[in-house]
Amino acid sequence: MNKEKITHQERERRMAIRRKLTVNVSNLVTALKANKDILKESGYELQIKPYKHFKKTSVTPKLWHEMSFKSNPTMRAVANEVEKNFDSTTYNDIKAQYTAEALTEEAVTKLKLWKELYDTDMQKLLKVCPEGNGLFGIVKDLMETGTLIRTLEKEGVESMSTVEKVINLRKQFVEAYAEHMKTTMPVRSELLDTAVEKAITSKQRDIKKNSHSWEIMVTRQPRRNETDVTMLWHLSHMTEYKNAKASVRKNNHTGARYLLGPSNGVKVPDSIGIGYVRALRDTSAGSRQYTGDIVSLQMILPNWKNQFTVTEDMKDSEVKKVMRLRKRHAELYTMINVGMGKNPKQPAHLVMGLYSDPALVKSGGQMAAPVLKTLKPQSDAPNSKPKKRKNKRKQQGPNTVKNTQKVNKAAKTLDVDANAATPEEVAYYSRRNESESPNYASMTNSVLKEYCRAAGLQVSGNKAALVERLNSAPFNVDGNDDVFDQLMTTGSASIGEPSKEPTTPKRVKKTGQKPVTPTRGRTTGKKSDPDN
Repeated sequence: MNKEKITHQERERRMAIRRKLTVNVSNLVTALKANKDILKESGYELQIKPYKHFKKTSVTPKLWHEMSFKSNPTMRAVANEVEKNFDSTTYNDIKAQYTAEALTEEAVTKLKLWKELYDTDMQKLLKVCPEGNGLFGIVKDLMETGTLIRTLEKEGVESMSTVEKVINLRKQFVEAYAEHMKTTMPVRSELLDTAVEKAITSKQRDIKKNSHSWEIMVTRQPRRNETDVTMLWHLSHMTEYKNAKASVRKNNHTGARYLLGPSNGVKVPDSIGIGYVRALRDTSAGSRQYTGDIVSLQMILPNWKNQFTVTEDMKDSEVKKVMRLRKRHAELYTMINVGMGKNPKQPAHLVMGLYSDPALVKSGGQMAAPVLKTLKPQSDAPNSKPKKRKNKRKQQGPNTVKNTQKVNKAAKTLDVDANAATPEEVAYYSRRNESESPNYASMTNSVLKEYCRAAGLQVSGNKAALVERLNSAPFNVDGNDDVFDQLMTTGSASIGEPSKEPTTPKRVKKTGQKPVTPTRGRTTGKKSDPDN
């Protein structure tokens, strides 16, 4: 046995070699992509793409839940780094602005500025130094005392007491300003908390962008615009830091530097704390998506073999602890139970190693891999049509004045007799019958209604009623070539000059009240009667 002590430099050299040989996420993604063509020969496609949440790269939900806690080693490391450098980078500069010398210098500058504003712009002074503020009172006394000194000097009077008052007021202003500024000095703990929050948010954003999870799918395309997924795995990065007793340290170990596991559409019961099998029966609680990468992380935690078991001799407090562990490590607990065949709806092979459906393996490649889910292209059209503004006016019936006028116009222009056809009409319709009849079923409702109006037919009803009405009409198509041509080319038709026939008079809208009679409120006689 070699007992020679290894130097620090030699240890670092060996660790650097091991880290260089360590497999990481990038290595796996590159290796998988290199084998896409091999899989394609068997009719399948390997899709490797960044995991996305709301169209942005992210980390799988449960893993992100673990990583985003402030107690997570990576977040603790970020907080420790900010706190370590906070004074030298931020707070020392702030404290330097609040020393006695700095505040005295600032007070002298402020006093000079505020005195100028007192003479030139009182409104601006009141904004920075309100009238109720004690500093404003000192500035006011100084200005009034200065005015008094100048007045006395003009009169040739020298007053030492007034000069001393000015000196005392200046000193008083400097002291009051310094005390006021000390109360506005930022609190270190609050600034530190803000800086830590900002650093953690930046770190989380960086993780989602540069250390996001990967989605690995094996798919086939049996039909156009449909893709069947037969295998689904998730690949994620190992956490950047790990706990080390009371502190954290860089996770620079050699070996695996990634989290990888099959997901395959497995579901985790929400009420898993009461036990996996019992939770399956609690269907009202619901379930959530399972990802294999978080299982890889939970498997390296210590003492996981016995942490989910409840025995008869356990105390209530111990049982509650087990229930909490089941919830905290729900994916690992689910993997164990599904692998043991506890859920008949989720076969064991979904959570075990490679894709190992027993029936698929037994078939020797003759059987197609079972479908986990089918992907269809999403339409860019909105899910629901925009609501159209409803017309509050009552829909008009077929016997309204407006429709009656249109029918009369059509009848007069086309000169259609209700009882017999003219020789011109017989010749026209004979000519029309020799050609192909119009296909009413292919026309829109608006065009069909124009045909009905032109033929003097009722225009109400749905498309089927309009088509049937036109097909069962005596001559199928109107005898006016101009109207017919307009309908076929533009979809609408003008049916001649306005009718000169008398129209139905307008209805008088009832007000709900009868007109007041001249004798209302009187018993007999008239106002002009001499006897009353």
